[in-house]
Amino acid sequence: MNRIKPRFSFWPALLLTLAALGGCAQGWGLRHAPLPVVVTPTPAPTPEPTPPPPDPVRLLIDYYGQIRNLPVADLTRRAAELAAGPQTPETMLKQGILLAQTRNAPDLARAITLADTAARADSGLRTAAQLLSQQWNDRRKLEDQLDKQSAANKEAQRRADQLKAQLDALKNIEKDMAGDKASAPAPARKE
Repeated sequence: MNRIKPRFSFWPALLLTLAALGGCAQGWGLRHAPLPVVVTPTPAPTPEPTPPPPDPVRLLIDYYGQIRNLPVADLTRRAAELAAGPQTPETMLKQGILLAQTRNAPDLARAITLADTAARADSGLRTAAQLLSQQWNDRRKLEDQLDKQSAANKEAQRRADQLKAQLDALKNIEKDMAGDKASAPAPARKE
């Protein structure tokens, strides 16, 4: 039993045929499939950027620049107008700035109270309120020291004037005594 081997095998031919048919099937499906629609999205119009809200601290600085050269009567009137309205941290600080500019001790104490109240509120002005309160407290302490020093200087000047008057009185007494000795006869000498 001698079998003769065939020269070429059946399996490679079958695989080659199946590969060719598989490739045809893929091509057939692609040719008849609808083409995909490519949609490019239109970009949404970008809104114009809104400007950031103004910085409340900057607004207070600008307000101070506007009122710093006003007369005391205008400062007091504006402070009363602000006191009549709603008491927000911003209005309290504006009122405090007005009162602090009057250079009046009770007004400065009221300004400190307003700044302390604004510092306790939860707002963007908390740090500015604390800073103003501290600055006005320091100013009040310095004004108190200045008043004490001024009173001490007045007392020292009064005391100096009193001592000068006493010294002048002693000089006059001394001159009178010297004048009396010159007009009195000289005592006789014993020999």
